Amino acid sequence: MIQSLHTQRLLFTCIVLVLYNALYGNAGISPTDPPDENIITVLDAVVDNEPLIGVTVYNITRSYHQQTDVKGQVNIEELTPQDTLFFEYLSYNSEKMSVEDIKNRNNKVYLQQSAIEFGVVTITSVSKQLQRSDDIPPIVEVIGTEEIEFTNPQTSADMLANSGNVFIQKSQMGGGSPIIRGFEANKLLLVLDGVRMNNAIYRSGHLQNVISVDNSILEKTEVIYGPASIIYGSDALGGVMHFYTKTPKFKAPDDKHQELNAMTRFASANGEKTAHIDYSYGNEKWAYLLSASYSDYDDLVSGRIKHQFHPAGYGERPFYVGRIGERDTVLNNPNPFRQIGTAFAQTDIIGKLRFRPHNELDIMLNIQYSTTTNVPRYDQLTEGDTITLESGAPSFDFKFAEWDYGPQSRLMTALSANIESEENIFDQARLMAAFQKIDEDRITRNFDDDFRNYRNEDVYVYSFNADLSKQIAPRTKLLYGFEFTHNRVISTARRENIISNEVDNILATRYPDGGSHMTGLAAYVNAHAKLKKGPTFMGGLRYSFITLAANFVDTTFVNVPYQDGRINLETPALTGSLGMAWNMGKGFDLHAVTSNAFRAPNVDDVGKIRSKNGFVTIPTPNPEGVTAEKSLNAEISLSKVFDDKVKISGTYFYTYLFDAIVRQRDSIGPGQLTLYYDGSFDTIQSNINTGEAFIYGVSGNILANLREDLQFKATINYVYGHDISGNSPLAHIPPLYGVASLNYEYEDWARFELMTRFNGWKNIERYADASSDNFDEATPDGTPPWYTVNLYSSFKLLEKRNLNLTFGIENILNHHYRTFSSGVSSAQRNFMVGLRGKF
Repeated sequence: MIQSLHTQRLLFTCIVLVLYNALYGNAGISPTDPPDENIITVLDAVVDNEPLIGVTVYNITRSYHQQTDVKGQVNIEELTPQDTLFFEYLSYNSEKMSVEDIKNRNNKVYLQQSAIEFGVVTITSVSKQLQRSDDIPPIVEVIGTEEIEFTNPQTSADMLANSGNVFIQKSQMGGGSPIIRGFEANKLLLVLDGVRMNNAIYRSGHLQNVISVDNSILEKTEVIYGPASIIYGSDALGGVMHFYTKTPKFKAPDDKHQELNAMTRFASANGEKTAHIDYSYGNEKWAYLLSASYSDYDDLVSGRIKHQFHPAGYGERPFYVGRIGERDTVLNNPNPFRQIGTAFAQTDIIGKLRFRPHNELDIMLNIQYSTTTNVPRYDQLTEGDTITLESGAPSFDFKFAEWDYGPQSRLMTALSANIESEENIFDQARLMAAFQKIDEDRITRNFDDDFRNYRNEDVYVYSFNADLSKQIAPRTKLLYGFEFTHNRVISTARRENIISNEVDNILATRYPDGGSHMTGLAAYVNAHAKLKKGPTFMGGLRYSFITLAANFVDTTFVNVPYQDGRINLETPALTGSLGMAWNMGKGFDLHAVTSNAFRAPNVDDVGKIRSKNGFVTIPTPNPEGVTAEKSLNAEISLSKVFDDKVKISGTYFYTYLFDAIVRQRDSIGPGQLTLYYDGSFDTIQSNINTGEAFIYGVSGNILANLREDLQFKATINYVYGHDISGNSPLAHIPPLYGVASLNYEYEDWARFELMTRFNGWKNIERYADASSDNFDEATPDGTPPWYTVNLYSSFKLLEKRNLNLTFGIENILNHHYRTFSSGVSSAQRNFMVGLRGKF
């Protein structure tokens, strides 16, 4: 606790000092100083805060002739309001405008690139600076508010799945574990409003935390495909999903100062009932936003039309456990397609307060809270064997009567400051101090056992980030910064007799019961250089140093072979990347990246005790020998735009993974290969670094404007992974998958989309070990191919009030299917209706 208090004081002191300097220090501007009305700024029309340096600005007689400086600015003090100015810049359309018009537009002039703009979007996540997508080397996908509101996904996991480029695994309905380029769970990084969500207990299996992000309040989501360790450090092996919630806006001239948004939605397949409301207000200096969402889900019903390779009863739930009197009883399910044990509810609340004392400083407080009811772990509730009773009737021998994630809660508070300055060592700086508290509990009870087990994990995360940029040449920007993170994990366990209500502590904790700490320090530098006639280059280095300390006090259940029951790890890592983005002309764009990445071992890797599928994972016998997982990566992407109507792109990537942390069979004593744990004898295994593996893959995308009102989109992804050391398939590798859709817009009031999502075969020969790929959830042949046909529509009911009705039908053909490695079947034919208003 003392260490945590020191950490909080340090973070608070750092940010207060920097904010004081920004308010009253070297910037030379007091809170009451007005902006210079004779300074105009020339900006990129797509990236609206990206200054254009070296723009030629002149009047008709050329008596005034200047070029914009490193901030994209020129002084027009000598001109009159009636003067006309001309703006010329290489690869941009020329512009002319009177001085009076410029001043009426807040002294800003926007230039549009003359090159093809088809499919160009703005990206923030790659360098934490707003950039054009055609100026950055890695492939980044943006999922915007419009698409989220149109397709109405129930969770953020479903939103990612609709993109067609992110594969989603589900162990229960209340979850969704993203897979990008064959990487999953703690090998992918989740970021929310600039705060990393990954913590010290993020596991390597399937991770369901993405649903704690409320997609109803998202401004956009950026998905970086491929490593991003330079900016984000550990865990960003396969990619980054950066979620941006809406930001309160300051009042602008001729703009309303407040906005109310409300939405309600119903879905038939699981009886979903969702309501959302958010309200924002802003004046010239203050702005705030309040948001609340609530969703209630009944049990999910799966489709009825089976694949020819589905064995009899596949994916059905003919029996379930009920409590009659004081005994567990196997009950018949009147509708075996109703997956009893999937229902849950979720609440999300967000509050933001923003303050701008002057144009050079923007401060924001961001508070978010997400919680659920108990979320049933459906794949565990269906674990067991089919049996035949003495009467000859079929039944089921369940392992668990109860298996719930306890209320999954996440509290986040973040204080950030955006600073602009000419006289400091930066032009722009973003500082952020954040705190998170995560509650992750597991509640289990074996069938016919009167003791309910509670394993409670509380994680406290403190972080501080400083990201700065400096224009060091007309077309070269230097990006640099540092990061501090500290994780504190408290793991407790208890048993409760559900008959007598007596409580005891005769239960092993999931993580070290003496507490765990994980601390990281990192610094990075990244350069972004754009040639006049040629490619844009981006390259940089990052050094990270991460320490881990854990303490086992009670070794009754597992005798850990550590001195004094302590684990101490140090993980240094140096990562680098070099990339190129090149608009080659005639519609061709080439992107290439080479990089290395890492993931530091965390508390889950070296200190976990848990049982699944007949295996029990115990703490690593030699934790000091566990090092970071590392990768070397290369990718290349080529796109071509035809007649400004059709864009076709393709990407190839290759990743060499070494020192991968994998589970291997182990023992806790001579000849002791099994351990009695949670009511059964399980085979012992633990985590070690071992050998090498490789992953490669290709993806293809097409975007075609067939007519002004008709658009076709499609994406397809193929990934192959192999464990070189074990000469076996690599885990977490999805089958061929993708999405294709046809969009039609009728004038300004209606939109329709016909979409198909599809997966190819995942043959059983390409499955990895049962624990990772959930061998037991597959058919004898693997996961059969499947596809769904879906229809989405939106209708504008009231123009002035912006009231929209959305209606959709998913899985129109009512196919029964499970995505690869999932423990729950997907929804039946699902009717969705929603009403959304903006006032």
